[in-house]
Amino acid sequence: MRNYIYKFAVVVLVLGILLNACSKSTDPDHSIRIKNEYAETINNLKVGPANYGNVISGSLTGYIHVNEGANIVSGSTSLGVVISGTVSVSGKGTHRWTLTIQSTGNVVINED
Repeated sequence: MRNYIYKFAVVVLVLGILLNACSKSTDPDHSIRIKNEYAETINNLKVGPANYGNVISGSLTGYIHVNEGANIVSGSTSLGVVISGTVSVSGKGTHRWTLTIQSTGNVVINED
């Protein structure tokens, strides 16, 4: 009888380990980088809660984590031109995006 209890305990332990290992998190992980094609530096550029600081004209920033869903884009140039828009990111798993501020001031986002 003890042999059966021992085998049952081992099977339960192995099943528990396997089930725990298979339950990987599917929480989304989104990161955005900024490509500034505008003629000026964009000051205090934010995408949702992510703050990119001052983004120099012609530069490409590193990726910063952002929340899934709609994110407000805000910033301004030294001449007072306001850069604004809303971008939306979604999908399960890990995703990287490039947000381009075009020479016209339009905001466009593409998944990398």
